[in-house]
Amino acid sequence: MDALGVPLHAQADKEDLARPMQRGIYAFSSPNQKTVLKLRVFAKEEAGFEPESLLRSPLAVNLEPEVLDRIRSTWTILQLTFEAYDPALYPALELMLRLASRLAELTEGVIADPLSVAYRLPADVPSHDSGELFAVTDFVTVQQNLGTGSWELQTTGLVKFDQPEILLAMVPDPQVTTGKSFLLSLADGVLRGKTLRPGDRLVSEQGWIVGESPTVTAQMVMAPCLEILPVRSSVAEALSAWKASHEQ
Repeated sequence: MDALGVPLHAQADKEDLARPMQRGIYAFSSPNQKTVLKLRVFAKEEAGFEPESLLRSPLAVNLEPEVLDRIRSTWTILQLTFEAYDPALYPALELMLRLASRLAELTEGVIADPLSVAYRLPADVPSHDSGELFAVTDFVTVQQNLGTGSWELQTTGLVKFDQPEILLAMVPDPQVTTGKSFLLSLADGVLRGKTLRPGDRLVSEQGWIVGESPTVTAQMVMAPCLEILPVRSSVAEALSAWKASHEQ
């Protein structure tokens, strides 16, 4: 992994580079210094993280036994955030993911992306050569909540990129999979630079329009949200037409 790391405490010297990490703040940068990451090391109590609460939640049902064991053993949190990033974006994401994977490998930890509701082992973290595009599912997931006789689907993870989450309501049970694919296709466009705004119309077999939606809570983080609405038909009909157009 190509990254330059230094501790940021006032008394830091060259000898600190060979010492084990301890509670405090560190900085890592890419060789060209276009991307700078801040790493904060602190106790789980300082973060208010209670492993058992997560292990008792519905999320734990879908996690691998090894992931659950590592979460249960957590006593230190290593938090990575961007201080500056390469305008090309993907090299910056590559650096962060490689660093997160390496740190988790050395500490026998789990890479947590709570804003996307994803917890991965080091070997499961996506890694690509710089310049190659990642899959949207590497950073964004779609959650489903049962409404009155239908499902409400919502992306989680776009807020990490300072973009609103995307909501699709009134989805019939048989079309949940299609609805998730539809939202992920929109999220993929956002990651490629196609910003969505209220009033935008989406071209497809059945027209869609982007509407405003109340702010949503994405894993305890307040996030703006946009709702995708069909223009001339029901959600069920619009999804069927979208699916048919993408199966050709």
